[in-house]
Amino acid sequence: MKNLWNLLPTDLKNYIFGYGPEHYEKYMDVMAELYDYVNSTICDNDMCEKEISISNSIETTILGRTCYFCDNDHCASYGEWSIRYDYRKSRKGR
Repeated sequence: MKNLWNLLPTDLKNYIFGYGPEHYEKYMDVMAELYDYVNSTICDNDMCEKEISISNSIETTILGRTCYFCDNDHCASYGEWSIRYDYRKSRKGR
């Protein structure tokens, strides 16, 4: 780690040391909130709609759109069927 530090330009080192210790605490809080925001979504099954983690979900592409479902096969299969059904129903009247 010390070798990497020595490779940094002096301007960048000064910039890093310009932050106070209280900024690091706030930074960690902000990064934790950002991680939760980026890695969570709502289940695309219209009968479920639970908040889920993207990393623990079933990811499927339906009609060119990426959909995320709870980590169980029933939720994913019904959700995929429902999205396709709603799409066919919306196209029927045209």
